[in-house]
Amino acid sequence: RRCHQRGVEHQPRQLRALANAGGTSVVALIVVLALSIGVVPVIGIIAAISIPAYQDYTIRAQVSEGLNLANGTKAAVAETVLAEDRVPADRVDAGMTADPMDTSSLYVASVDIVNGRIDITYSENAHGLIAGRTVSLTPYVDENDPSAQRLIWRCAYGPAPAGAIPISPYAASDIEPQYLPSACRP
Repeated sequence: RRCHQRGVEHQPRQLRALANAGGTSVVALIVVLALSIGVVPVIGIIAAISIPAYQDYTIRAQVSEGLNLANGTKAAVAETVLAEDRVPADRVDAGMTADPMDTSSLYVASVDIVNGRIDITYSENAHGLIAGRTVSLTPYVDENDPSAQRLIWRCAYGPAPAGAIPISPYAASDIEPQYLPSACRP
């Protein structure tokens, strides 16, 4: 109680000492207000630009993950075409497991083979703009040498390879082109 009373007794003396020291000037207050009014819009503008750009980057990275995951499936299709001179009907026909979900990751639900074409479907963990959607890779061979030892892959909306013919039904994608790598865009 005594300490509390002493603090109360000294309070007016402390307030007078602060008032005599000068306190905060009006100019300092105006400078702080001007800076905060100017800084807030700048931060808002930076956020408005960077957040959508980061979202696009994230979606493109997830799409690329699926395309990279499909490399083993591309090799299986190519081996079947080269060894048997035909496209595999499905994963089993290409020497893979039957379940398309065996080739999957956090953002990729499955990688499937449909008459030689590879369909990459994105999982519910992927960004909402691509979750449940598909990108297709269609195999082509050189028109002048159909027995060539390599396949040319057409990705989604990408242009058909010059001088090549499809050996599988073409399909594009139901993902917006802006989220695909440049080789997969129209």
